[in-house]
Amino acid sequence: MTLSNADLCQEVSKTLAEQTRGWIFLSSLGLRLRQSGYTWEGKLVSILERCDQIALIKDPLVKERILVCPIENKEKCEAQIGSKDAHRELAALPRALVLAFTIQVQQGQHVFVTLGDSVRYEIAQSASSDQQIMISDEYRDTSLPAYKLTELNSDQAKSLLNSITRWAKSNSINLEDLNWKSRSLQKQSAPGQNALSRLLLAIPRDLRSQINIPADIAELLLKHL
Repeated sequence: MTLSNADLCQEVSKTLAEQTRGWIFLSSLGLRLRQSGYTWEGKLVSILERCDQIALIKDPLVKERILVCPIENKEKCEAQIGSKDAHRELAALPRALVLAFTIQVQQGQHVFVTLGDSVRYEIAQSASSDQQIMISDEYRDTSLPAYKLTELNSDQAKSLLNSITRWAKSNSINLEDLNWKSRSLQKQSAPGQNALSRLLLAIPRDLRSQINIPADIAELLLKHL
């Protein structure tokens, strides 16, 4: 059955009303409509863009990822996309850097990070080298569960990412250079450094004593450059 644009808008509104979370991915919506025997003239996204009662929220990082929701839920859907963006960007950063913005320290101590082939943080009263950069308390929030990024709610993830971004800007640091994908490409070209060495360097010094690497895994890592 071929639907007119108006009928298609109404059918999509009915489908959205059945969604407990209040939205649906455009790809899933198209599949569901076709499984119900419906067809339409033109591109689904172009038609929905002209539906007054429907909002399309596009992911700024993944252009193919589009949320469809009732117009009255537009802000909620935008927050959903924004939350996932913040979580993705935090997950792409070195874990040691994220931890440095949340880990608790004793009075009189500060958190310093070293950026290079690996990112490390250190808790001390003062910097031990010129390469260390302090993260002042104005950027840190020790109430956040950074050890488990998935437990951060939308506001927490955005707040943490904003703090890291402001700190980086104040220190003329390009966060894109710290993205794990970019760093993995750089590490692949680093001569004479095996996978085990890179793993150990990536673990903060104060956490290394808590890490146990099975002998067979360590042997495997030693063989891979």
